[in-house]
Amino acid sequence: MIGGSVSSRRRPWPADCELSSTPLMLKPGQDGILVGRKTEGFERVVPSNYAYASLPIFLERTYVLRRPIGVGAKIQEAADEERRLRICHNVDTSINGLIFAGLEITTVSPTTTGAVRDFVEALHGGAVTLFGLASRYALRRAGDTGADWAVSKDFGAGRVAQSAVRFKGAYVTPRDELYVSLDNGELWKYSGAAWAQCETTATIAAHYLAVLKDELWAAYNNTVSKCTGDPAIDASWAAAITCGDASSSITWLGRAPGDQLIIFKDDGSIGTLASAEEITAGADPYRELFPARSASRDSTHGRLARPWLNSLWAREGDGLVRLDAGATATLTPAGPELLLDNDSPVRGKAVSFVGHQSWQGYLATYDPAAGDSYLWKLGVWLNLEGDQTSTAKFLAEWNGSIADFDGKEITALAISAVPGDNERLYVGFADGDVAWGVLPRGGPNPLADAACLFSTATKTFQMPLHHAILQADTKAWHGFSVIGPEISATDYAQISYRTDLDAAYTALGTNFTVPGQRVDATDGTSGKVIDVVGTLVNASNASTPVLEGVAIHEQILPALKLTYDLVALARSYQARHDGSVDYRTADQVRDAVKTAASATGFVTLLLPDEVSKSVSVIDYAEVLVSGPYGRAWDLPLKAVEFKTQETYGTIDRLFAYLVDDLGGFTIDQLGGL
Repeated sequence: MIGGSVSSRRRPWPADCELSSTPLMLKPGQDGILVGRKTEGFERVVPSNYAYASLPIFLERTYVLRRPIGVGAKIQEAADEERRLRICHNVDTSINGLIFAGLEITTVSPTTTGAVRDFVEALHGGAVTLFGLASRYALRRAGDTGADWAVSKDFGAGRVAQSAVRFKGAYVTPRDELYVSLDNGELWKYSGAAWAQCETTATIAAHYLAVLKDELWAAYNNTVSKCTGDPAIDASWAAAITCGDASSSITWLGRAPGDQLIIFKDDGSIGTLASAEEITAGADPYRELFPARSASRDSTHGRLARPWLNSLWAREGDGLVRLDAGATATLTPAGPELLLDNDSPVRGKAVSFVGHQSWQGYLATYDPAAGDSYLWKLGVWLNLEGDQTSTAKFLAEWNGSIADFDGKEITALAISAVPGDNERLYVGFADGDVAWGVLPRGGPNPLADAACLFSTATKTFQMPLHHAILQADTKAWHGFSVIGPEISATDYAQISYRTDLDAAYTALGTNFTVPGQRVDATDGTSGKVIDVVGTLVNASNASTPVLEGVAIHEQILPALKLTYDLVALARSYQARHDGSVDYRTADQVRDAVKTAASATGFVTLLLPDEVSKSVSVIDYAEVLVSGPYGRAWDLPLKAVEFKTQETYGTIDRLFAYLVDDLGGFTIDQLGGL
C-alpha cells in the first residue's frame, strides 16, 4: 500500500503488457521498460535547396504565391509555390506575373442611343472619326462626354444597323467611305459629309459586310456577293453565290489571314469560297470547312469575329474559338470556358474579342443569369526562369477579370487610335452606354506608360484553396506577408481569410504598406484548408500597388501518434508481478509475439497504464540469450499506434478472466477493475 491506495490489479497486470492478447514481461532498458515517442515526420529530411519549401513544415514554413501567370486554379497545385490565381476582380497579372490594378474604364451615356452592336473608324470632314452602331442609329464620336456621341444617321424606327466597314476600292476615282448594312437588307454609305442609300434593297441587299483587299463583300440571307467597283451602283456587284441550304442564314463575314473570306451561319457551320480556278472548272463555290462539326443553332454565331496573330477569333455558342485557315483549316476552343476549375462569378458566354497590336487580346463575357459582364485579358508576358535573357515571352494565359461591369451587358469591343497617341479599348453595352480605357503605347506594359490609368473600383484577387498538399492534416496559419516593388501608405494591400468555406472572411485588420511586411493572424487560426483573398487599394487612378506575391506562414499539425519501443522477454516459466509463474515456454511466447508482428492489419497493445491501442508492428527482432530453463529470447519490437481503444470501467475488462481467477475479489474490488 502506497499513500493509502492499493496498486491496480487490472490487465495487463500481472504482466507488463499484452500484445494481441498475449501477456508479456518486458526487459528494462536504459530508458525504462517501455518508451513511447512521437512518430517522426519530415523534420530530418535534408533539403535539396534552400528555398522556402525546404523549411521544416512542423515548425514554420513559408509558402509563396509568386508572380502568377493567369487564373483558373481553384485548389493548390504545387507543394512549393503557386503560379496561378483562382480569380480576380478589377486586377491585372499580365506583366511578368505582377499583381496590379486593372484597366480604368470610363462609361458615358449618349443622349440618343440604342444597343451598341459595333464600332468602326471612318472619315468625317476629312478626319478619321469613331462611329458606333447603336440599334437604329449611327453615332459619331466628337469627345469624351455622353453628349459628344451625336446621331450621325437615324435609319428609322425598327431598323438595326448590323455591320459597318470602311472601304476604298481600286475602281476609277474610288472614294473612301463608310458602308453600313441594316437588318432589312438596306446598304447605306457615308461620304464623310452626307448619307445615302446604295441603290435599293431590290438591287443591292446586304446584312453583313467584309473587306478583302480591294473587294467589298456582302452577305444577304444565305448568299454572298462581291463588289469590285463603286458599291453604290448595282452593276458593280457580281451574281450572288449560294452558301449552303436556305434553311440557315449567314450571321457574319470574317476575314482570315491571307484575305480568305470566312462565312458563319446560324446553324453553326463555318465555310469559305473555292478559288477562282476551281469555280471556273465548275466546282460549287461554297465550301464548308468543318462538315463533321456539330454546333447548336445560334443567330450570334461568329458575330464580331476579329483577326489577330494570324488567326480569326470568333464566338461559337457560349465559347471562343480560334480559326486557322489555309490549306487545312483548324478550329480550336480558346476561351476562358476552358478553365474548368473556375466556379467563380467571373464567367459567362463569350461576346466579343479584339487584339491589341501583337501584345494582348481582350474578351468580353456576359453572364445572363447574374446580369453581369467581365473583361478578360489574354496573354502574360513573362521572363521565364532559366532562360538567361531579359526578353519576355508570351504565354497564352487568361487574366480576369481586369474590369467588372455589374448589372450591365457588354455587346461589343473595339480598339481605336481615336482620339490620341494611345489606342483605346472601346466597350459598347446593351443599354446604349459607351465606355473606354486607355491602352499602353510602345509595349504591352501599362505600368510603364504614364497615360494608362488604373481602376479605383474594389480590386480583389483570390488565391487557390491552400492545403499545403497535406489535405487531411490540420495546419496552423501564423500570418501573412506581402511582397512587391510598389507598396506604400497610399497604395497598399489588404488580406482576408477563412478556414471554414461556408463562413465569412476575417480581415487581418492591418494594411500592408511596406514590401515584405508580415502581419500575424489571430492566435489559434487553424484548419485543413484556408481561403485567402487579397485587396488592392490605390490613392488615385494614376497609381497602383504592385505586388510580386503573397506568403503564407504555416505550420503542419499532424495527429499525435506514438511509436512504442519495447523488448519482450521470451522465457520459460517467467515470473510475473504477482509472484505467479507464466507456464508458457520461451518458444510459445516467441511464436505468439512473432505472429502478432507478422499481422497485416492492426493488433491490440494493452499498455501498463491499462489503455488499449490498435498498433502496427513495424520492426521485430530476435536476440537469443541463455535462460535458467534453456534457451530464451529478447524480442525488440517497434509499434506505431493508430487508434486508442480504452475500455476502462466496463464489463469488457473481465472478459479475459475465468470465474476462478476472480474468486479472491470482493464486489467492491471488482468495481475498481
